[in-house]
Amino acid sequence: MKHHLLLVASLMLAATASAQVSETDPLLARAMALDARLFNETFNECKPGVLETLIDTRLEFYHDVGGMQDRDAFLAAVAKNICAPVHRKPLRKLVAGSSKVFPLKKDGKLYGLIHHGDHEFWIREPGKPEYPTGRARFTSVWVETGGEWKLRTVLSYDHRGY
Repeated sequence: MKHHLLLVASLMLAATASAQVSETDPLLARAMALDARLFNETFNECKPGVLETLIDTRLEFYHDVGGMQDRDAFLAAVAKNICAPVHRKPLRKLVAGSSKVFPLKKDGKLYGLIHHGDHEFWIREPGKPEYPTGRARFTSVWVETGGEWKLRTVLSYDHRGY
């Protein structure tokens, strides 16, 4: 627990120590592309093979309602709770304009990014229009390793229903 609190404190300090990138910064475009792959392809379209390529083997996922999950537990939860329901499919939509992106650097060299924002959750049922069910905040840490971006840490919090 002490390690996890230190991690969260470090992430918050890093976010304040480095300015948010501008809307024209390529890092914002990178964060938005990673977010789209993560949620559109894996959460909304349920392509588990894509999800496995995007998340780090050391993934730590912290959820204010569902608890902490490692990579294996996260993959299992997505398969069971997000991709298995056929007649009541959960969807995720990024709230437009809510994204904030901060670079992570060591010795002046970029090694990752923090993406913070709000997202909404919706349900798709056959024969009905999609409808919203809730909203939450997220903070994701993406790390570049060997030319590939991997999701390392996720904070999913402030969940509230509609």
